Amino acid sequence: MIDRVLLKQRGKAAFMANFWICVLVALVLTMVVSGGSGVWSAFSTRFNLSFNNNNYNVQEMLPGAFDDFGSAARSFDARTFFEEFLSHGGGVLAGVLGGVIFFAVLLGAAVNIFVASPLQVGGCRFFLDNGERNAPFETVLFPFKTKYMNIVKAMFLQNLFIFLWSLLFVIPGIVKGYAYRLVPYILAEAPDMDAGEARRRSEEMMRGHKWESFVFDRSFLGWELLGLFTCGILLIFYVNPYRLASDAELYRAIKYINYGGYVPPMRGSEQQTAGRNAQYYAPYGAPQQPYGAPQQPYSAPQQPYGGQPENETRRNTEDLRQAPGGSGTESET
Repeated sequence: MIDRVLLKQRGKAAFMANFWICVLVALVLTMVVSGGSGVWSAFSTRFNLSFNNNNYNVQEMLPGAFDDFGSAARSFDARTFFEEFLSHGGGVLAGVLGGVIFFAVLLGAAVNIFVASPLQVGGCRFFLDNGERNAPFETVLFPFKTKYMNIVKAMFLQNLFIFLWSLLFVIPGIVKGYAYRLVPYILAEAPDMDAGEARRRSEEMMRGHKWESFVFDRSFLGWELLGLFTCGILLIFYVNPYRLASDAELYRAIKYINYGGYVPPMRGSEQQTAGRNAQYYAPYGAPQQPYGAPQQPYSAPQQPYGGQPENETRRNTEDLRQAPGGSGTESET
């Protein structure tokens, strides 16, 4: 069983160790990937509360205004209105508005597929790296530097399958969403992995952890409600980066339980000063696989952005051949 308190402690320590960069990354992800829903919901909720509280004052300021509106609505003739509307060129206007709306929908879908989804993977890569050391902001952009179309394809198919499952009433879509929860993190570590393989890995790793993940998500509800009362300020500067950093730690824990391998010590702890290769750290109990499994279970490239370019690899090989004693073949021992 995963210790939620430990996960959140690790996430908070990683976030606070690189505070301003984490805040900036979380803000970008919230505005682009989530459409600013967290901040916007705070402002809209506050506005609705204010409007409802002042509603009676508006009625007192405009006596009879709402009565006139009600009588006008009851006498409204829809057929006469549309006849007049079409006779004055309303059809052209309706066509233009429909075209604008259609274009806006297409543009929004394109932004979501080709920009927001890769940024989501980049955000996962950033918070995974930041769990071990201060990650630079540029880490978020790594999907655009390597295997971009593969990441776009994998994320598109993930979202498509979740949407299709959601059509079978809402519950199957929620369950499948948790089953595919780890796909962006898997792609963050292995951007060249096939889309179907990424989904299969995520389903296998999440088996037995869906309910734990659901409870983990609900544990942030109090912070989110508190963020609403601050008009989104607390969400921007604390809750969102704190949660994203903790989500990365949840993935790291589930990955360790399934594959074993290296888990970095908590940021700021005494173990961290010993260095990455000083020891293995096992905060989540014994893994299902034998301890000491490969650190890269997805055959991910060792280089941060997809390995050395082909020309760089060729140049290094030529340098070895031209070095003194180098023959391009292995020497006998």
